[in-house]
Amino acid sequence: MRIALVHPHSWPEVRRGGERYLDDLAWYLHGAGHEVHVLTGTDGPSRESTEHGVLFQRIHHLHHPIVERRGVSSDDTFGAEPRGPRSTNRWLRRAWPVTLICMLLFYGAGFYHLVLGIPGLGFTGHTELVPVEWRDFGRQIDGITDAVRSRYGDDLLVVGMDRYAIASERAFYSHDRSRSVAETSSSHLFGGMGLMYEWWFPAQRQTGRTLLLLGWDAGDLAEAHLQSHVSGLEPLQEGTLVRDGRAVRRYYYRVVHGYR
Repeated sequence: MRIALVHPHSWPEVRRGGERYLDDLAWYLHGAGHEVHVLTGTDGPSRESTEHGVLFQRIHHLHHPIVERRGVSSDDTFGAEPRGPRSTNRWLRRAWPVTLICMLLFYGAGFYHLVLGIPGLGFTGHTELVPVEWRDFGRQIDGITDAVRSRYGDDLLVVGMDRYAIASERAFYSHDRSRSVAETSSSHLFGGMGLMYEWWFPAQRQTGRTLLLLGWDAGDLAEAHLQSHVSGLEPLQEGTLVRDGRAVRRYYYRVVHGYR
């Protein structure tokens, strides 16, 4: 699928949460096999570049004295082409009501779907990109971790086998957040990218531990991918997130022993 992401600013030119999420979202979508085009703004010259397989088209922000005196910032005119004062003013007056109505309809339908669901319309296969059923995921993983602890003791580390989404959401939605934060890590233990988890849970300090691995893709928990890092693997198992009787997403988990 060809996907366009539009935002007035981008990482790392502007270092805020929205710009970082835009960068992570583009990375996830490209990794899922989509063709991603990011249309964004810049205070520098307009340019195009390909970063990690994602096409970034940066358009120079429009700074017009007539517009700025009316309290309209360059963010509000992102993507507009410079024209004469009258045509710019007329374009802004005509575009704003239509834009407002479209945004209200779009976001209203989106939030309604996330909260109540729209009949016949399913959820994306990439649950990590949509805030749906994370509480159910946290509840199910709490039950699995309790069962594993009852068999092997309390020295258990839960590992999300992606960059950080599984680990972060699992820690947040656990019934015991203080404990889950201290026992949840990421895929850097198996050669992936774990961002801040690489500092919080250095690989050399996890030697010998029992791990509960969580992933959206069974291939991330495949024996060939794991066997060089552990001394023993239990069978791969599957769980399902359900909403109103409908399966939202399947996830996979596996207990491994003797991390090295």
